[in-house]
Formats: sequence, structure tokens, C-alpha cells
Amino acid sequence: MTVALALPVLVALGLWQISRMHWKEQVLAQLERNSALPPVTRFQPDAGRQDLLFRKARLDVSCDGPAVEKAGRNLEGASGYSVFFPCTSDGAPLLVNAGWGPRADSAAAATPPSGAVSGMIVPTGPDGGLGLALVLEAAEPPLLPSAPPGPETIPNNHRLYAIQWFSFAGILLVIYGLWLRRWVAQRPPQA
Repeated sequence: MTVALALPVLVALGLWQISRMHWKEQVLAQLERNSALPPVTRFQPDAGRQDLLFRKARLDVSCDGPAVEKAGRNLEGASGYSVFFPCTSDGAPLLVNAGWGPRADSAAAATPPSGAVSGMIVPTGPDGGLGLALVLEAAEPPLLPSAPPGPETIPNNHRLYAIQWFSFAGILLVIYGLWLRRWVAQRPPQA
């Protein structure tokens, strides 16, 4: 009885992951196309957040508040710290990645950006979640430009998850088959 309930659930989970894989491939293709679109000149995150991701932008920003540092890389791939400033553009909040420094105190020497800036709009969280940030193309010394993430940095592991669920279903069938064979072998012969 348990096998009859569990097997369809495991197969359904595998099929669901395949549909998620196809959906994620479409999203990633859209994000790739975004990078070839003309630069955004007005920041309107409510107009279509996914349409903004990985898109070049030329925006007027106003920054206030202290900088925060997060682990990041520069354009050459060296590890260090990216310096973020809380800013607004067209009245909407926007984190601005002003650049990269090799030490944890890089923000102390950073100048907040102001006025017209150019860069790429990226997600601030893993797998495209949370908010939006603008990674500046140029950084004010002593900072160097940060390496912006790209659509290729967003994982699409749904094929592996589907294989996992189908494997669980196959393992369940093998175990059930072995149990059934043993059960039949232990039954007393009928007279």
C-alpha cells in the first residue's frame, strides 16, 4: 500500500522538476536577451523587475547613508569586498555597487556616487531573489570596478533534481521487487 502511494508522488515530483527546468531555461534566455537591450534611463522597478535584470543602465542616483561591504570580485576575478551604497533613482530605492577593494575597510575610503552613473542592474540575492543593485562600470579610486554577475551565474539544477526523484522511484521499485520475491519464496506451497 505504501509503495502504491509513494511511487506516484516520486514520479510526480520528477515531472514537476522537468517542468521547472523548462521554465528556468526560458527565464535565463530572457535574462540573456536583456543584456542586449538598450540601456535603461529611468529606474522603475515596479514596471517589470525581470525586464530590468542584467540590463545596462544610465541613471541619476542620489546616495545617502553609510556604505556596506559584501564579499565580491573585481573584473580580474580577485576576491575582496564590494562596496554598496543605499541610493535612490527616480524616487525608488536602489543599492549601488560603487566598486571593489581588496580589504574589509575599503568602504572607509569610498566616495558615494552622485548624479549620472552607468552600470548593470543585477539581483542582490541568490538565484535572482531579493532586491536590485546597480554595479557601476567605473569606480572612483581607490576602488576598482566590481565584476557584475551574469545570467550564467544563476543555477538551473532542476534536471539533477528530476533525476534524483526518478532514482528514488526506481530504488523503491527495486526494493519492493526484492521484498515481493522474498515474500513469494517464503509462502508455503499450496496443496
